[in-house]
Amino acid sequence: RDGPTLRRHAGTMPDVPENMPENLKKVIEDYERRRAQEEAQKDWASKLQSSTVGGLLGAGVAGLGMYLSYCLDDVSSELHSFWGVLFRLLGPEGARKLLLRSARWRVLPKDLDKDDPYLVMEPQEGLKFFTPVGLAPGLDVEGAGLSAFFDLGFGFVDVGPVAGGDSD
Repeated sequence: RDGPTLRRHAGTMPDVPENMPENLKKVIEDYERRRAQEEAQKDWASKLQSSTVGGLLGAGVAGLGMYLSYCLDDVSSELHSFWGVLFRLLGPEGARKLLLRSARWRVLPKDLDKDDPYLVMEPQEGLKFFTPVGLAPGLDVEGAGLSAFFDLGFGFVDVGPVAGGDSD
């Protein structure tokens, strides 16, 4: 390339060749002035978005989101101690309602660990429990979140209480 190259430095005007026509010099100066005004009017969030730090921050937030979604989906995650504190603050009935709503929406964590084959029980032929730990009746009287409770790792789930009624 022949001639000097135009370089843009923060806060400085580019080196304009002396043999450049006056109207082009005026256009370049006008452009640089408008760009400086636009940069000055940007708020901190816009400046952060267009910076390298903003990109790294965005990648970090995305990674944190992925980690949290992984932790919420795994029963053995250390993040679930937070839920214990939240349930204690809600009280028994509030915690039960939140648990049942979460089970209905299938957002409870899943037991991803393989069950121990020594825990398999078959009390009657054709009735097999993969773990001897079950959910007693009374928690989910409507049976709305059965699949979610099995995903939690329960071997059996009792739905009820079932009230007898008149059959017409």
